[in-house]
Amino acid sequence: MARIRTIKPEFFLHEGIADLELSARLAFIGLWCLADREGRLEDRPRSIKVQVLPYDNIDVDKVLEALKDAGFITRYEIAGQRLIQVRGFVKHQKPNPKEVASTLPPPPLGDNASQPGTGSNPIHVGADKCPEQAEVESGFGVELPQPESGSLGKEGKGKGTGTEGGPEEGTPSAGADGVVATPPRRKPGRPPVERHPETAALCEYLAASARGWKSDVRVEATSARSLTGMDALLRRDGRDPDKVRRVIAWLFGSGYRPTSDFDWRPIVLSGVTLRRHWDKLDTLFARHGEQGEESTWTGR
Repeated sequence: MARIRTIKPEFFLHEGIADLELSARLAFIGLWCLADREGRLEDRPRSIKVQVLPYDNIDVDKVLEALKDAGFITRYEIAGQRLIQVRGFVKHQKPNPKEVASTLPPPPLGDNASQPGTGSNPIHVGADKCPEQAEVESGFGVELPQPESGSLGKEGKGKGTGTEGGPEEGTPSAGADGVVATPPRRKPGRPPVERHPETAALCEYLAASARGWKSDVRVEATSARSLTGMDALLRRDGRDPDKVRRVIAWLFGSGYRPTSDFDWRPIVLSGVTLRRHWDKLDTLFARHGEQGEESTWTGR
C-alpha cells in the first residue's frame, strides 16, 4: 500500500541523484511511498514496476541494482525473503503516527549497510565529503559517516536543532594558528567551535550583498549552517578570503550577468551553498568578473 511521503527541494540538485537515469530517480521516490515506516519493502521488481512505473517499458530490477550500486538502497535476503531497505529513511521521513509498525526484518547487522551477496561488506558513501554536504546527501537515503570529534561538527536541521556555536559575542581573539575559538551557543561544557577568523565577516558580507541585490531575499547570514559552510570553504578548502569577497561582490553587484534561463544569485545565499557551488562560480568569475565590473571593487 502506497503512503504519503515528503521530498526535499535539494533532491533535484543532488549530484549523486543526477548521475542516475531518470527512471531510477523516479523509482527512488516511488520506493519511499511503498516502504513501511522503517523504510523497508519487499524486493519484488515486477510488483514495484506496476505501482511505480506502470506505463514505462523499464527493467525495474536493473533500476534497483543501479540504486543499490549508488548506495541509496540495500537489497538483502532474510530466510528466503528478498527485501529492500531505503538507507537513512527513518532519519528523514516522518511517517504518520498511526501507520502500522514494520513487520519486515532489518538488513544483517542491523545497520542498513550490508549488501546481498557480499556478506557484511558495508557501503560508505561520501566519506570524503564535508559535513554540510553530507547533511544534504543523507536526506536522500545515503548513510554517511559522522564527522570526528573536534571537526566542523554536524549541522542542525530545522529550528533549534543546530549543534554549532552561535554568533560570536564580544571580540574573540585569534590563536597562534590564526583560528578563532567561538563558544558554543547551547549545551555548556561542549568544546568551543574553532573557525577561520574571516568566517563570520564573510557570512555577514554575503548576507548584506544579497539583500543589496534584492531587499526581501531570505538569507541565512551567520546561522550555524552558513558559518559551517563558509569556514569549510576558507579553512578546509584553503580559499583566499579576499578572493571569496571579490566573487561575492561580483555576483551581487553590477558585474554579474545572469542568462535568460538561469541566475546563480537565488541559489548562493549562505556559506554552505557558496561552498557547494564555488568551483563553478570561481570559473565564471575568472572568465567574466576579473575583466569586467569587478575591477572597480575597492575592498571591504
